[in-house]
Amino acid sequence: MLTIGLPVYNGGKKLKTAIDSLLNQSYRNFVLHISDNASNDETPLICQGAAERDRRVVWSRQTKNIGAEENFRFVLQNSHTPFFMWAAHDDCWKDTFVEKNLALLLNDPLATASISKVAFQRNGVQVYLSQSTHALKESVSANLQNFFENPADASRLYAIHRTEALKRSFPAIAPFHAMDWLIIALTLLEGHYVEWPEVLLYREAPEDGRYSDRVRNDNSWFLARLFPLTPLTYQLMKRLPSRYLRYIAMDLVRLNRAHHKSYMQRFHPRSLRIEEEIYRWSGIRALSRRAKAM
Repeated sequence: MLTIGLPVYNGGKKLKTAIDSLLNQSYRNFVLHISDNASNDETPLICQGAAERDRRVVWSRQTKNIGAEENFRFVLQNSHTPFFMWAAHDDCWKDTFVEKNLALLLNDPLATASISKVAFQRNGVQVYLSQSTHALKESVSANLQNFFENPADASRLYAIHRTEALKRSFPAIAPFHAMDWLIIALTLLEGHYVEWPEVLLYREAPEDGRYSDRVRNDNSWFLARLFPLTPLTYQLMKRLPSRYLRYIAMDLVRLNRAHHKSYMQRFHPRSLRIEEEIYRWSGIRALSRRAKAM
């Protein structure tokens, strides 16, 4: 009934904890497909050991590193069950995560995905709750607008999804910053999101500046580094029906500016100060206020 796809590269000791957490789920009817992205640590041995002790575990080893996004795609495209969820190697689930979220999906034919509340932790200590798991059960336009008001950490990506709907929502394109937001946006064309109202998933909190560092090290064109959400904006304009774009246009303006500012603050603070002075006296300021008000 369910495939759990676990893409991993150099998972180390955290991988074994994640695998144990998944295999201890109260719901038992699933396949755990681990895809090792050509790791050079103990990951292959951990995967082999898990497969030997539990018949629900299958694992693949890539001959070369195909990139994180393609590894995510690999486990999804090789799933053949009605439901699918991704799992990260450094996350941990309460034993009822699958049971409770799957029950919500089975009881709601209009829902395309279900996620519990999510807590982020560092060194085993909870530091904050995700702001991106609340239910989205209105019209497509309202759900898109609600999502882009605060996409936050995109924890929805780790929901239990209807497999075929998720496959349709993962376009075969080169990866880019915030591609997870694009996938979630496209799933909202398929149905709505429901939420189990208690924390059943614990994720590892990212280090400060992690995403800006990733953008800087990316080989994408210069404009996409200065304005990291440019590729996302282009893909949304290309793939969302035009009737929905007007509901998220001002949010995209605001999010593009916020990510640009974050990148500049980290790597070009002097240039940002000059830019902020220009911004103060330009028409962009009025546009931003209008976007915030909407």
